[in-house]
Amino acid sequence: MTNLQTKIKDGTRDYIFSDAKLKRQIMNSLTSLFEANGYNEIITPSFEYYDVFNPDNDPVTDETIYKFTDEKNRKIALRADCTLPIARIAATKLASETLPYKMFYCQNIFNAYSEENHNLLEVTQGGIEYIGADNPVEADLDVLKLAIMSLRSYFKDDFKIEIGHGKLFGVLVDIYGIDSIIAEQARKLIERKNFAAIESMDLPDAFKMLPKLFGQMNNEEDSVILEEFESSVNDSRVSEILSYLRSIYKELSKCGYEKYLSFDLGMVHRLDYYTGIIFDGFVYGSGKTVLSGGRYDNLIAKFGRNLNAVGFGLSIDEVFDVVKAMKKGGN
Repeated sequence: MTNLQTKIKDGTRDYIFSDAKLKRQIMNSLTSLFEANGYNEIITPSFEYYDVFNPDNDPVTDETIYKFTDEKNRKIALRADCTLPIARIAATKLASETLPYKMFYCQNIFNAYSEENHNLLEVTQGGIEYIGADNPVEADLDVLKLAIMSLRSYFKDDFKIEIGHGKLFGVLVDIYGIDSIIAEQARKLIERKNFAAIESMDLPDAFKMLPKLFGQMNNEEDSVILEEFESSVNDSRVSEILSYLRSIYKELSKCGYEKYLSFDLGMVHRLDYYTGIIFDGFVYGSGKTVLSGGRYDNLIAKFGRNLNAVGFGLSIDEVFDVVKAMKKGGN
């Protein structure tokens, strides 16, 4: 029998001496940036009632949660997500506070399920939530600017943020009347950019175009492809989504952030969660997605209060890995 006293569980890690110092520096610089931009810190419990993390009783979500029972045999879960407990607080304890709420966090999350064995099961995540804004467009811009500033503080110009929209795929499913099972199969293939498999499916051309719709909005060739897609679908809802993405791109470009941006309409993850812009941040040369976020206007209503919201989370551990590798490489 293996002696586990001297081992740690797969998917966890120790940070020792200089590594611990580096990780702490990353955390401190990030939280200082958030605070300097008008966000206030919030800390939630390490474990809560299970229903907080699975309000829809989703069996897929259930796989990712570490669960146990308390002294009264009630189902408890380790913090599997930072946004859901903040949504709970916004709907309850902040009900008498003046809107909007601009909050940041830096704490650990725990995920019990991993498709790849090397994925961390305990991750330190730093992020922001902008809740109840009078002008959601301004909130989207504020959050995206802070996402860019966060990555720039670690990686200078060696990163990119890809922007998509959480409603586009669902709108196309509605336009063409696609069966839900077929739609989910297509969604997974599009997300993985599995071009051959998508082409083999009996789907309208709009779906087959989605994984190819990525690039720079200021690039003439990429812009023409977007226009062709919009024209082929010919639906006001799609035009409204593309118009919004163009406007966000334009406003961020005015701030000098254009070089950090690209669009990707094949971003189709978490369809039940995101209601507007979605975005991922990745670092050149590492292939790692270190930041992700978007707009989730329906989430807080699950806790009893209807508030719009947008935010992002950044993996401190992923940033640590890239920064450490850069230091070793002398960059």
